[in-house]
Amino acid sequence: MFGSALRGVVAGRLRLSVLFAVGLVVFAACAPAAPAAVAKTDIIVTSPFIPTTLDPMIDSVPYSEIKLIMDPLFLLTADMKVQPGLATEWKALDATTWELKLRSGVKFHNGDPFTAMDVKFNFDRILDPATNSRQVPVYYTKVKSVQVVDDLTVRITTNGSWPALPQLLSFMRIAPAKYFQSVGAEAFAQKPVGTGPYKFVEWVKDAHVTLEANDAYWRGAPKIKRVTFSYVPDGATRVAQLLSGSVDLVQSIAPSDAARVKATSDLELASIRGMNGMFVGINTFVKPFNDVRVRQALNYAVNWDAIISTLLGGYAFRNASTIGALTNGYDPNLKPYAYDPAKAKQLLAEAGYPNGFATTLDGPIGRYNQDKEVAQAVVADLAKVGVQVQYVGAEFNAFFTKFLGDAKLPMNTGERGRASSIQGLYLLGCANTTGGDFDLCNQLYFNSKVRGIYYNSPDVDALLNQEGAEINPDARLGQARALEQVLQQNAPWIFGYDEAKLFGYKKGLTFDPRPDDFFDAYAATWQ
Repeated sequence: MFGSALRGVVAGRLRLSVLFAVGLVVFAACAPAAPAAVAKTDIIVTSPFIPTTLDPMIDSVPYSEIKLIMDPLFLLTADMKVQPGLATEWKALDATTWELKLRSGVKFHNGDPFTAMDVKFNFDRILDPATNSRQVPVYYTKVKSVQVVDDLTVRITTNGSWPALPQLLSFMRIAPAKYFQSVGAEAFAQKPVGTGPYKFVEWVKDAHVTLEANDAYWRGAPKIKRVTFSYVPDGATRVAQLLSGSVDLVQSIAPSDAARVKATSDLELASIRGMNGMFVGINTFVKPFNDVRVRQALNYAVNWDAIISTLLGGYAFRNASTIGALTNGYDPNLKPYAYDPAKAKQLLAEAGYPNGFATTLDGPIGRYNQDKEVAQAVVADLAKVGVQVQYVGAEFNAFFTKFLGDAKLPMNTGERGRASSIQGLYLLGCANTTGGDFDLCNQLYFNSKVRGIYYNSPDVDALLNQEGAEINPDARLGQARALEQVLQQNAPWIFGYDEAKLFGYKKGLTFDPRPDDFFDAYAATWQ
């Protein structure tokens, strides 16, 4: 009795289950199809490069945020080639006059038309001493005047021949004169306007910048509609965010984290030789570094090959030069100083320091790949030849302010270097972010009229000026390589390596990894 009742209940449940399943099939057949997955249109980028200002005419650091908001006169491709930007044509009328034809029909984000007056305004403000722009000595020291010919034509007059001008103008980002003058410099820096592929949305200082697509952009609407740059100086934290899925791309993956990123199934790792040459600079205007034998000794004392293979996991390229491999004048046949502690001790003894000496090494933390660890490895190597070094690390902007010293003091006499609080060594990188035809790093660090704070000489000034004015490309290449020989012999730096740029990102994202630290969201898309 009990058994037959149980069988009836089970049979009834089976009939109900079949009917329910059939109902589901009928419902599924009648229901509308599920919508196709919608591709992502936003991106969160975690970066160690924290902007100090969004005013494009102040800083000499090429922040991606400014580059995406404001266009240059000349664009640089991912392989550092000059392409038309807001300027469509350019020609040298004579040795000191350039004429630029400007792109018609371009509008700023606020609707103002782009004209030659905007170009002149940007030049005039940058060159005005009251602006105190860091760009003048770096990029525009030879600009004499800018003349408006008509709405779409400007002429730039320079002090002497300057064949690299188009390359240098790839750095200048154009702000709208009318809007800038109406709101003032401070307000503009808080809410910048340009002609670029992205519009400004929000800046929370030291935290993030958010941009949205300019769908009326003259090159076409961006595929990525919203970009957020999140600032995280600590490399381990950046990688943790990527592994957790909370961000889409991380700039400047540390070599020590590369394997973890590569091993994660939904992530990719991209690597490219960067334009950033890493070195340990030397204050040559103070003892004992005013003796070239001491500077050469330090070069023999550091085992860069070991640093590259261990600390940097092989993600770096030994460089015997003061310029990177993508820069005019780079000589692949120039041999680096060998690791030779015995030779280092010999030179120190000849210079009068058989027992070594004490000094300091300043450097940034979190700006470059394993920068703190690299500095500490240099300190350890120098200790082996009797040079006792105290490492002083700091956040990049604080370090760089210290590095620049007192701007009121002259450089060509060595006075600024002698007065600097950096009385020994400093770890730094230099990236030729204007492309390869101009040896920016040599002009930047060794020209007494630019930023030759810790090393300059009349002979090197003459070589730099000769090369900078040379119109013939082959002659300029020869002059640049001759300069490299002189600098290597004089050893103003402990010559290091070119960084590899490492990017960690989610699968499905395509973008152009670039050697110049620029994340070009306009060239990115989600698959």
